[in-house]
Amino acid sequence: MLFKDFSAATKEQWIAQVSKEIKGIDIQQVTRWEFEKDNFVEAFLFPNAATDFEYLQVLNQANEQAGLVGRIWRNQLLIKVINEQQANTKALEALNNGVEALCFQCDENTDLNVLLKNILLPYCAVAFEVPRAAHFWKNYVAYINNQSYATESINGSLYSTSPENFIQKQYPNFKSIVVKTNVALDSPSAQVADLLHQAAQVIEKNKGTYTAQTIIQQIQFTVALGNLYFVEIAKLRALRLLFTQLAWNYGVADYTTQAVDIQAITTLQIGKDVNYSLISNTTQAMSGIVGGANTLTITPHQTEHLEFAERIACNVSNLLREESYLDKVATPSNGAYFIDQLTDKIAEKAWGLFIK
Repeated sequence: MLFKDFSAATKEQWIAQVSKEIKGIDIQQVTRWEFEKDNFVEAFLFPNAATDFEYLQVLNQANEQAGLVGRIWRNQLLIKVINEQQANTKALEALNNGVEALCFQCDENTDLNVLLKNILLPYCAVAFEVPRAAHFWKNYVAYINNQSYATESINGSLYSTSPENFIQKQYPNFKSIVVKTNVALDSPSAQVADLLHQAAQVIEKNKGTYTAQTIIQQIQFTVALGNLYFVEIAKLRALRLLFTQLAWNYGVADYTTQAVDIQAITTLQIGKDVNYSLISNTTQAMSGIVGGANTLTITPHQTEHLEFAERIACNVSNLLREESYLDKVATPSNGAYFIDQLTDKIAEKAWGLFIK
């Protein structure tokens, strides 16, 4: 017999038959997953429910319009600057071994002529974490001008570790507003809502001085990744979707989901051995890539033998690109009903938390 010879079962008929087969076990125990408090997803989907996720096509349209045929992300190394010369040597070695982005943790008095020597800014993204962004920015602009780089060729971001309101608009591809995940929030929906709340606060605080479009174009999200693989993919997709909606609400009608800039960073699991952490790093990195992160920072899997651990961390991203071919499809999560369902659930709850 062929499939066409069987009549289609309704969802209710299917549940009744399965309930009979599992002999009294509550079917929700095996078909529903509470991935966060009071938020559930189903393990199966019937055709009539698929239309609930049609609005998620907005996540795909920007990539299609841009003609993207593969995933593009930057492999970023975090470098704590204690000595500018040593940090420069480390950065150059990383750039020669597959790293496309650098993030320097430094201060406003760092000698940029030493730190950035032979680093060609138009060919990589350089980010900074500093105590005082505005003061550091003056020095960085002076360095850029001295090198005669074009303004549109400068990529990266600037994060101030102290509360500071700093926005620049001279360099269109450089993000001066970095909004970070509150890692104390273990709920993915709460994380997304908190990121939206922080972004909205920045927009509200500065919209009298700058246009909403200028502010929004300067925002980069830094999102911590966890071990719930599909949830992390959906979390990034929900953030991209909702921030686009927020931009539209502020009147930036031409803003697209592709314009949302997300840096994903892996997190180590406390109390686990180094081998567990290494595997965890890899799966978290995969979820970040599939979820659509623009920049990926992989935290070294151990604090001992740090040079070796940093080399492994950088190579995880390289292997996922060069050997696992995760860069060959622009949006590999498209059409996956389970991920679409998770995205929908996270987006709905996160937006509800945000508007409160």
